[in-house]
Amino acid sequence: MTQESPRVALLYLIVGILWGCTNPLIRKESHSAENAEPENFFRGNMWRLYKFFTNPRALLPFLINQSGSIVFYYILASEKVSDATIICNSVTFAFTALTAYVLGEKINRPWLLLIGVSLVMIGIYFCLS
Repeated sequence: MTQESPRVALLYLIVGILWGCTNPLIRKESHSAENAEPENFFRGNMWRLYKFFTNPRALLPFLINQSGSIVFYYILASEKVSDATIICNSVTFAFTALTAYVLGEKINRPWLLLIGVSLVMIGIYFCLS
């Protein structure tokens, strides 16, 4: 491990938390914006966008999620794209699954979720070492 590895690992973790913890919230709120009957394709989608972006419960998680993208692009300036993409998306998967579980989304086999998240974290450890 190099001197920079702990800093980079922390940045990967930050991206995964920002993306992963907001994904279930965005998904939940985006479904509430789909209640409109569209007159046509364009107007219906514009209405959904308007409803989504005027809902603070949807806008705040979206903005937090986008701040994760800023950190991700910061990482890309100094790290290999292939490593950064795999690690950030893996951490995001883990935090999305855990956040969805904490928020009460139905998971048929929670023990499989824990095993999967554990295996993802072990894989990330090997990528970073």
